[in-house]
Parts: sequence; structure tokens; C-alpha cells
Amino acid sequence: MMDFGFAGFLDKFEAKFGSRVTTCLLFLIGVAIATFCVNILYTMAVDPLLSSIQEMVAQRDFRPYVSSAGRGGL
Repeated sequence: MMDFGFAGFLDKFEAKFGSRVTTCLLFLIGVAIATFCVNILYTMAVDPLLSSIQEMVAQRDFRPYVSSAGRGGL
């Protein structure tokens, strides 16, 4: 049975380049995947939430609170 999967590739890569280079390659692949996932999470969840909060705060009128603070009361 022939193995053409990722494990077979890693075995051949390690045989040719050594275990240290293979470990570095796997680390870089992991960092790239993690960076991609964090980017997707930020652009799909965090950024829209922050922009919605920013819009709500920008549309709110704070003038009554500012003018009553000058008279010593809320």
C-alpha cells in the first residue's frame, strides 16, 4: 500500500532535510494557520462588534449630562 498523504510527505521531507528543518516547517505551518484563524475571527466577529458599539456611542447625545455637571448635579 502506498501512502501519498501528509505523513508520507513529512517522512520523505525529514529523510531528506532532517528533523530540525521538518520541525521548523511544521511550526511555520502551525503559525500560519493560527494567524489565518485569528484574522478570520477578528474580521468576522470582533471588528463588527466594535464598530457597532462605536456607532451606538457616536449617536448618543451626551449634552444633558455635560450641562448638568456644571451646576453641581446630575
